[in-house]
Amino acid sequence: ALATLIAGWLHYVINTLSQGQSVADPLNDTFNAAIKNKNTRWEQALSLLQINSIFGTLAGDNADFLNDIQQAFNHIELHGVTATIHRLSSKG
Repeated sequence: ALATLIAGWLHYVINTLSQGQSVADPLNDTFNAAIKNKNTRWEQALSLLQINSIFGTLAGDNADFLNDIQQAFNHIELHGVTATIHRLSSKG
């Protein structure tokens, strides 16, 4: 569930900034810098996951959890947030 929550937040930040809007967060400029010049949405997400003040060393320390986040991120990308949450709730 935590991986899906993080993946949803990543989508929110990327989508908001990609539309030229600001994220209501003191780290908005950091988010913009993190996703700038990245070729894919997952590269943008991975760059956001490397912001130590939010995630610490998660992106480098826990390959299994990072993989779970990537799978949830990709599912949201393909099927949307609602379907991803439904899939998660039907596993329980």
